[in-house]
Amino acid sequence: MNDPSAENHQALNAEVFHRMKVDEFFSQTYPQHINSETPLPTEFDCYRTLIETYEQNCETFDDYSMKYMKTFVSECEGMKSFPDALQFSVSKLEGYCKAFSFTQ
Repeated sequence: MNDPSAENHQALNAEVFHRMKVDEFFSQTYPQHINSETPLPTEFDCYRTLIETYEQNCETFDDYSMKYMKTFVSECEGMKSFPDALQFSVSKLEGYCKAFSFTQ
């Protein structure tokens, strides 16, 4: 706002675009967890695995995308009864990351 240069407008547009893509990614990948109440995390190995999978296959979490880490907590806590479901969840996340572009 203090420096309305073309460069700053481009940077702002890129940031807005990125945030919209992150919102869309998590809404499509974990629609069941977006508006749900986040349980207290107890499945830390699962949580770490999903974070690492996201960062290796999609992008590194930033200040904005960190708000969606709760979806991984919900996903892991929901899989407590099905320990084999972690591999399915990892495969699903990898597939979504490969199909989804976070760049313009």
